[in-house]
This record gives sequence, structure tokens and C-alpha cells, in this order.
Amino acid sequence: MGLRKPNLMTRGFTLVELLTVIAIIAILASLLLPAVENAMKQGKRIWCVNSLRQQGIAFHVFAHDHNGRVPMEVSMNEGGAKEFVQNGYLVGGPFYFSFRQFQALSNELDSVKLLVCKNETKREPALSFVALQNTNLSYFVGVNADLSKPGSILAGDRNLACNPSPHPTIIRITSGASFWWTSELHPLNGNVLFADGHVEQWNKYSLSNFKYNPDEPYDIFLPTIP
Repeated sequence: MGLRKPNLMTRGFTLVELLTVIAIIAILASLLLPAVENAMKQGKRIWCVNSLRQQGIAFHVFAHDHNGRVPMEVSMNEGGAKEFVQNGYLVGGPFYFSFRQFQALSNELDSVKLLVCKNETKREPALSFVALQNTNLSYFVGVNADLSKPGSILAGDRNLACNPSPHPTIIRITSGASFWWTSELHPLNGNVLFADGHVEQWNKYSLSNFKYNPDEPYDIFLPTIP
């Protein structure tokens, strides 16, 4: 009876072969990881853009029910938040009630969760519009926005800074000022909602190239937190 030949098909991996396979997998993972991360970031940015668009719709619905006026122009007695805009100018320093302009949209916005960006790491969605605070808000509001002027800035990402104060509560966007996006939310970029409801993704060049009307500066209230 002859000797049985070994079955080469059942031979296991050698240590060298196993290490080679692991190395190949590691190389493939390192090549794919940046693409996956970029896709995730893009997905979050798209979510943020859609959130701002829904906020734009909410502002327009509110205006439809208030003679063409947004919450910043309507008294609290009529469901708006005009008094908080007036008080913001009077404070002369940081204040923490910018959320009131979005709180006035509670009947128009589908969910309070729309007010927190998916890239947010420092703020959490509020449990309800009643509980809403600046700590539950990722967006600024353009308090002198005019819906009859399509280029008027209505809202946008909160990671906006300017000279001479990099951490203000009120930013006046006008010619001659220096603005930039911080590393929060969408690093060195931001989304801006305009009065006609469209959203633009801006970088530092977009800010510098924006056509300002010196007679109509845009005042932005940021959701500052203590």
C-alpha cells in the first residue's frame, strides 16, 4: 500500500502569507478611509443645507401669516420676537437670547432638532421649542433681513468670526470688515441662508467677494453661550 500524498489544498497560511494579507488589508483601509470620511462630512453638510432650507420655508410661512414680516419684525404680542432684537442692540456686549427668533418658528418648523447641525460637537438638540436655548442652536439669524430683497442674509452657520472681536454676539457684515469661518461645524466653511430661501456654501473667498451694500449692512445675532 503506497504512501498517501498530502493534500495541498488544505495547507494553512504561513506566517509570512498571513502578515502579507494583513498588510494589504491595512493599505486598502488607509486608502479608503479618507474617501469614507469625506463622504460622511459631505453627507452632514447636505443635511445642514437642507435644515437651513427648511428654516427658510418656516420664515416665509411665518411671514405669510404676519403681513410679510419675519419674527425679528413682529412684536411678542403677535407671536414674534422683535423686542429681543431691540434689547440685543441695547445690551452693548454678549447676550444669550438669539434663540428667541427661532423659538417664534415653533409652529412652522417640523422639529427642534433642525436647529442643531450634524457636525455640532458642543451643542445638543432641545427637548422642545419651549426648552430651546442658545446651547441648542447651531445657526445665526440675520435680524434685519428683508424678504423682499433676495440677497438679504436670513440665517447661517454659527462658526463665523470677525475683526476686531473674534467672539462677538453681533456681527455687522459690511464692506471693509474682515470675516472668516472658524474650525467648528464645517471647518473654515459655512452655509448661508438668503431671504429668497436658497442656501450657499461659503468659504473665506466667498465672504471676501460678497457684494455688500454700504447703505444696508447685515446685522447677525450669533447664538452665544456663556
